[in-house]
Parts: sequence; C-alpha cells; structure tokens
Amino acid sequence: MSLHPSTCPLDCPDSCGVLLETDEHGRFTGLRGNPDHSWSEGHLCGKTAIYHEVALGANRLKVPLVRQGGALREASWDEALDRIAEGVGSLDGEELLALSYAGSMGLMARHGPMRVMNALGARCTDGSICDSTSAEGHQVVLGDAVGPDLERVVEADLLVIWGCDARRTMQHLMPRVKQILHKGGQVVVIDVYRTDTLRMVEGWGGRGLVVSPGSDASLALGLCERAFQNGSADISFLKEQCMGAAELRAEIAGAYTLERVAGDTGLAPSEIEWLSSCLAGSSEAWIKTGIGWNRRRNGAMSMRAVCSLAAVLGIADHLHFESGDHFGLDNDWLSQPERLGDRGREPIRHIEVGRELEAGHFRGAVVWGHNPAVVLPESGRVQAGLARDDLFLVVHELVLTETARLADVVLPATALPEYTDVFKSYGHRVLQISRKVCDAPAEQRSNLRTFASIAQRLGMDEDLCRLDEEELLTGFMNHHRSRFTDGEFERLQRGEPVKLQPRSGLTRGTPSGRIELASDQCDEQGQGRVAAYVPDDGCSMAGRFWLHPTPSVATHNSTYSHSGRHVRRAGSPRVWVHPEDARELGLTAGQDVRLHNEVGSLTLSLALNDDAPRGMVRVEGFPDPAQTSEGLSTNALTRSTASDLAAGFCQFSARVDLSPA
Repeated sequence: MSLHPSTCPLDCPDSCGVLLETDEHGRFTGLRGNPDHSWSEGHLCGKTAIYHEVALGANRLKVPLVRQGGALREASWDEALDRIAEGVGSLDGEELLALSYAGSMGLMARHGPMRVMNALGARCTDGSICDSTSAEGHQVVLGDAVGPDLERVVEADLLVIWGCDARRTMQHLMPRVKQILHKGGQVVVIDVYRTDTLRMVEGWGGRGLVVSPGSDASLALGLCERAFQNGSADISFLKEQCMGAAELRAEIAGAYTLERVAGDTGLAPSEIEWLSSCLAGSSEAWIKTGIGWNRRRNGAMSMRAVCSLAAVLGIADHLHFESGDHFGLDNDWLSQPERLGDRGREPIRHIEVGRELEAGHFRGAVVWGHNPAVVLPESGRVQAGLARDDLFLVVHELVLTETARLADVVLPATALPEYTDVFKSYGHRVLQISRKVCDAPAEQRSNLRTFASIAQRLGMDEDLCRLDEEELLTGFMNHHRSRFTDGEFERLQRGEPVKLQPRSGLTRGTPSGRIELASDQCDEQGQGRVAAYVPDDGCSMAGRFWLHPTPSVATHNSTYSHSGRHVRRAGSPRVWVHPEDARELGLTAGQDVRLHNEVGSLTLSLALNDDAPRGMVRVEGFPDPAQTSEGLSTNALTRSTASDLAAGFCQFSARVDLSPA
C-alpha cells in the first residue's frame, strides 16, 4: 500500500489533510487523516473517513448519459459532446447560464471551467448562497477576512463561540476548546438552540447562552454599551485603529439597556451581566463566529454588531470569521473574466435562479460542482425551471443527483484521487497541492478535461481545448510565486500541507484602511452608518414557527446524500419540535406532519426534542427528496428574498406552520 498526501475536497473550513491509499496495482482503496497537517492533526470527520465509499460506490456515474424519449440512457463521449454542441453552440451568451459552486473546493476544478464559460459569454451567478451576508458584514467593519491564526486560540483565557456549531462544522476546533477549559479559561457558546457544541462545552465546564433567532445584534450592541459604561472599552485601540467610534458610542448610548436586550434576546439580565463581566475581566479574549449563521434578513447587521463589539473591546484582531484572504490567491487568473470582452454583464443573484428560470430566462445551463435542485431557495421553482422543455441542461457530476436527473446530458466526473488541484482553507492557514494518484475507474473526466472537451467540440480557441491540470497548476503557482518563501514553494511542490506565513504590508481592506465602526458605504445603501438591531422580519412569512435547517452529522449540504452508509446514518427525514408546541397542536412523536408556508410544503416524521426553544422547528441537513412525498427537501420552504447586504440567502428567516399530514 502507498500513501499520498491530499486535502479533503468538502466545502468545510477544516479542509483536513488526508492520505490517499492505493494498492500495489495503483488503485484507490481508502483514505486516512494526515498527522503532519497542523490543523487537523491526523483526524477526520465521520463523513470523509468513508469517502472511499463514494469514490468506489456502485452508483457512481461511469459513462455519459443523454436524454431520449424522456429518459436518460448511456452514451459515448462523442455522442454527448455532439449533443452539447447542438444544444449550446448556437446560443448567444446571454442565453447561457453557468451554474457552479463548491462541490469540490479545489481552486482549479471550481474556477478553471469558467474560462470556457466566459469565452462563450455565459451569465454566471453572484455565489450568494452561503457566507456572502456574513462576509459583507465583516468586510464593512473589519475588512478582509484574514483573522488570527486559529491554531493559537489555545492562548485565550476566554473564547466566545458565536453562531458556530463547531462540533458539526469545524470539529478540529473542539480539542482546542477543551484545552482552554482545562487550563482554567472560559468558553461561552451563543446560539439559537442547544447545539452539539453548546451541550459539549457545558459538559466540559463552559457555558451556553441560547438567544432568540436574529437577536444577535441587540446582544452585541448591549455588550458594547456595557463596555463603555464599565470601563472595559479599549479607548486607545479605538482612537488608533478605528474610525466612527464616537458615532457608534453616541448611537448606542441608552438604546440598549439591560431590560431591552433581555427582551430582544430572551436571556435573563443576569446572563447578560455575567457575559459582560467575563469580557471585561479577560486579558486574552477571542471570538469565533460562524460562517453561515447570518443567512438571515438582518444577517449582515448582526455581523457588523459582533465585529463592532470586538473593536470596542480592542480584540478585533482576535475575531475569527474566515481566513480565505490570508492566502492572497487570485481566482481570476483561473477563470479569466477578461474573455467576456465587451459582453460583460452583471451576474444574476444566485438565490433567484428559480425565479429566473421560471420566468423563461436562459435557453441553456451548464452545471458543475453544484446541486441547485436541492440547495437553492424555492427549490420547487428551481426544479421546475431546470426541467423546462426549452432549456438545454448539461450536468457534470459524480452521481445522479436531483439536478442531474433533470439534465439533457450528464457527464461523469472524477473523484478526489483522480485529479490534480490546489486547496486552500477558509478556516486555517494551510495550503496544499493534491496530485492525481490513480486513473478514473471508467470514462469519468475531470472538470478541466471535460470543459476542454466541450471547447474542442465547439471549435473554440486552442488554449481552451487543451486545458491541462499540471500545466494550469504550474502557471497558477508561478503566477503567485512571490507569495511563497522558497521553503514553502518547495514543500508545496512535494504535496505537503504548508502553513503559509502572513503576507507583509497588508492594510485592513476597508476604504479607509482602518476599522470602520461607521460606514459611508452602508449609509448609501440605506443600512445605517453604524450597526443597529433590526428584527428579522421572517421574509414577510406568516408561519408560527422559525424553520431552522441545521448541519447534518451524516451528510454535508447535499454532498454524501447519495451514498448508502451516509444516508443510513442520517436516518429517515424528521422534523424536531419542542414537546410543548407539539402538545398544543395535538401532535405525537412518529406521526407524519406537514410543514407549509407561502412557498411550499414538505412532509416529514415528527420527533420531539427540547434542544430548540419553543417557536422553532429543526430539520437536519437536506433530507433526501426521494424519501419525501413531495420529492423535495428543506429548501422547498425557503424564500429567495435577499438579506440586508450582498443579496444573501435568508435560509434561517423562513417561517412555517405545522399540521398533521
């Protein structure tokens, strides 16, 4: 057996180091954690530990499929490419939609195909379905998402984990959390229900605070006001590093009383005072925010408020949101937007794909690294739009996903051991090159080879027809050569996971170069110059319950939801309801119930649990649509209404009613 260093391709901040196993015949047989990876230290989550069952699964696509007589049948690559040339070749770029996301976090697999799509003049999306709202809120106040080196979080004497179920979404933070508590520090988890992380931290001696959904800004600004009152605000830091501090202080003075914050958040006044005292008494406080926690109507404002709190306390450089800007890598070098020429158009809102398709826009769509039929809001609309008779749909995939089932042409994709790429993290500072270690088991082709094949069949420029992974990797690394020390570059070429040193000469990335507690940009967009608490309006839905889709322990978004053992671990689709709410509605555990609102409906089995507060129902992951009577999943109930900044997905702002099925 041979071992080959690589990186888990999941859209996850841990970006774990893995060792790919091949047998004496060079065939991929499994994987294990890489002990030389400084963040993941040889440990893998239960999802990726059985990745080989996906790569070696019987349901992997092996050959192209084409639609004939309403059904998909096997075809040769030549026939599939001819179909694509016929269906796409005659389209004006304005009629063609490029639909991709983070099915693989490999930079070349994700962004390289856009060279071909840009050359065709295709419209793309703004990618606003995950972290865009949080990222914009962070950018407004603190600037670029570099953050502190999270490996150093063990130095904290106080860690506030805000809106992050790390146990399910960033599990390698948890051993560091335990270290903080064991050395006598304090860890506080703030979330809208009793997450796995909150319960685990309480079990270790930390504390959890459950706040009302969408009330985070009130708590953060209330803590800012307490800090100014009790003298724990870092006035020197505010003067030297920030602009707008006086304006923020004036705006919040008297506005966020203890009573008001308690009313907004549902916390007891004593809990708010306790947290304020912890922050005031800390000499090394850190804040770790979640990434998707602000998929709300008021999400960017919530992030602005938490970032403002960090600045007021003088710990802005100890707030960790994401780390992607640490690397300084240029995705445009891969995607080449200049190929659009004068055809450049504004991307469409990713959250509005369903509405765009329903309105009859676009006559062709090409999908890779994405399952829009499940993961986008108003998924009923998305599926209906993708199934239009006058839309030619091409999907490049590992397995026959819900999106692939609607396609006119399905092209089989490679798995992690079968392609070369480079992976960065958005949680830590490690970069790694992952090289192909084995051939695909059948006729699968990598993203780059697939799009080169399409370009060749369409008679496009020669450089697009010969997109090659090793050639592109060499060009990409040489383009960024000045980013790496000689030692880093050599280790990267050997495939080692390399923790990059910080870039020198960086500014914060805000318009002023300083922390901006007052923002002209937000003022111009009608969002207020300083952070304020604006209640979540639930996307104007009238339902009694907040719908809270939570991370699954078994699947990852819709990834792994077509793998047998992953699906069995997830179990049958359920909705978790507080026992008192169920009693009032006359509902009992195990019965089928219907979740419904103005957007759609979904039938699930009822489970009782008091981890979530009354007035909230919880669904784990994206339940397998094949197991619901509607053939849909959670996003059948979410709306395409945009968040307060960055036109982000308001996944957690959906409201539903509950009734017997």
